[in-house]
Amino acid sequence: MKKKWLSLLLMMGILLFIGCGKGEVQTDSKETITDYQPVTIQNFNRTLSITEVPERIVSMNVHTTEILFTLGLGDRIVGTAFNNAEILPEFKDDFDRIPVLAERYPSMEVLLGAEPDFVYGRDSAFGANGTASVNEMETYGIHAYAVKGTLVNGATMDDVYEDFLNLGRIFDVEEKAIAIVSEMQQEMKTIQQQLGEIEEPVKVLVFDMGGDAVFTAGQSLQTTLIEMAGGKNIFDDIANNWGSVNWEEVVDRNPEVIVINDYGDETAEEKIDELLTNPFMQEVDAVKNQRFVILPLPSVFEGPRNVDALRILAEGFYPEQF
Repeated sequence: MKKKWLSLLLMMGILLFIGCGKGEVQTDSKETITDYQPVTIQNFNRTLSITEVPERIVSMNVHTTEILFTLGLGDRIVGTAFNNAEILPEFKDDFDRIPVLAERYPSMEVLLGAEPDFVYGRDSAFGANGTASVNEMETYGIHAYAVKGTLVNGATMDDVYEDFLNLGRIFDVEEKAIAIVSEMQQEMKTIQQQLGEIEEPVKVLVFDMGGDAVFTAGQSLQTTLIEMAGGKNIFDDIANNWGSVNWEEVVDRNPEVIVINDYGDETAEEKIDELLTNPFMQEVDAVKNQRFVILPLPSVFEGPRNVDALRILAEGFYPEQF
């Protein structure tokens, strides 16, 4: 009889232990949510306050989508927009399963149909030609976060790192964000060490788009990356992030290297052909020597590809160093 009671008590103890174990797992999960530290960030000229982890994200640009995937947040993305360049191959399968809300920026009606609680994009996504202002989105209970580098002139890698860290705090993946930033910093340092000291920076034109004028980079992150790679953007005196200049100005400043931003319907090869056949450009050093460096557009915008951009630029400017 005693044996039966001992067996019964033992069995009850095991069941109780298992039940407690399950309860602990559930409690931990709830504690993860309960223990979330509210995040307060200055973004787009206002205070953004978030009290719980956002669950449904709409990403308005390719590079913002890549940042989210890099942080391990791809499963929270419920819609994308303005996909004017190829996503990184490692994200493509998951990316292709996400609904595309619009070719450019979606209307507010379409955005609301995706039921997001967080929207992430360039400043243009929230401007006059975008979906809606950040304040309007807040009235619908949607937190909006704009890429910091698009809100300032002369963006640096510190602005990129700040976005990663801010998103890490917002989505409770801060340790991962810190690790990503640390790795990017180390890789960039290694590239610059290989590059060595540059006595006279090579003169560079950013050719984003042609036609009657040249659309080029001014006070943007791309100019910063060019400088880090030992170059000088010949139009770094443009006051804004981007601007248009006439062909005569390009000829007068005579770039030694032309960086082609690759995106959209016009291929990089077609852009190069436009430069090679343009009568204005025949005496420009970069064209005469056919020194072209091709960069996928997402790599010159704030995101995980900035390391690749620096490497491509440095190798293109100073191949003998690599």
